[in-house]
Amino acid sequence: MSPLIVLVLVALALWWGLGRTGSLPKRKRTPNSHLNTDGRPKRGYATKEEALMQAARLHDKDGARMNVYKCATCPQWHVGHAK
Repeated sequence: MSPLIVLVLVALALWWGLGRTGSLPKRKRTPNSHLNTDGRPKRGYATKEEALMQAARLHDKDGARMNVYKCATCPQWHVGHAK
């Protein structure tokens, strides 16, 4: 396939993906997704105690209410913002 055709196909794919919103489509996140809202991987903790200590540090840092939860996908614990 010629480089020009590849370039045109890539340009069309980007144009189609941008749609009317002007941005690329976001990855769909599920409740047990291992991605943060910014697309970075979530940090896992081996024990509930480690996760609780990190939640307390984050709360002290910015005052946000945090909770810990056992992941249904992996054997680790995660810290998230309380709703």
